[in-house]
Amino acid sequence: MPSNKPQFIFRTDKEIIDKLKDIAEEENRTANKQLEHIVKKYIEEYEAKHKREERKSSLGKSSGSRTG
Repeated sequence: MPSNKPQFIFRTDKEIIDKLKDIAEEENRTANKQLEHIVKKYIEEYEAKHKREERKSSLGKSSGSRTG
């Protein structure tokens, strides 16, 4: 059954694709699912990191505006 998910074309070196396929095979995934897994994990890490930075900068702004 065809997927309704949007498609994204990814171009890279053959060596990277070959390594991705090797890792996917070891993880019992297709190369596509492996790439999806890698991207999702990266996004989670990125968002977690930037949310912490947003809290730090907003804390700095709010503490700097207080008067004692």
